[in-house]
Amino acid sequence: MKLGRILFAVLLIAAGVLLLLINLNVVYLPMYSQWPLVLILGGLGMWMGFLDHRREWGLVIPGTILLCIGTLFYCCSVISWRLMATWWPVFILAPGLGMFAAYLFGSRSVGLMIPACILSTIGLVMLLQVHLNNYTLMLPMIFIVAGVAVLLTALLRNPRKKAETVYAEQTVEHTNVKQEEDAQE
Repeated sequence: MKLGRILFAVLLIAAGVLLLLINLNVVYLPMYSQWPLVLILGGLGMWMGFLDHRREWGLVIPGTILLCIGTLFYCCSVISWRLMATWWPVFILAPGLGMFAAYLFGSRSVGLMIPACILSTIGLVMLLQVHLNNYTLMLPMIFIVAGVAVLLTALLRNPRKKAETVYAEQTVEHTNVKQEEDAQE
């Protein structure tokens, strides 16, 4: 049995138990505040699709975005929508986290890492600025986040792949030289 199916089964069981507890008045959750669960379940569904088919790494970007934004909306609908005044940077951070996930689990393309670093840095800096409300900490935080991003990029690059590329280029060059020598003879 695939991992995605197991997770789907566990989610169905958990949803059924939660609905049963609500209907038996054991748990009180007003249904009008539960609409963000649709976003969260959509995000989990995309992640389960990725876990079932590892080649479908493109599912992790929208899955992560839906999970982040669905969680934010759920917290706001259950606690208070005034949270949105301080947690709005999640809208910037969520796509960055989605691209980081796609980079880690799928294509190790720098084309994913650059916007992921930019969006995540902006989102984290804004989140810290809103919550710390201290501008003297923003510049050091920007340097720290940028340094961590550069370090992760350097560590996650595959030096073996680069060596294989150089070896392949040398082999092609050697083959071309051999063909030219054979043609001259």
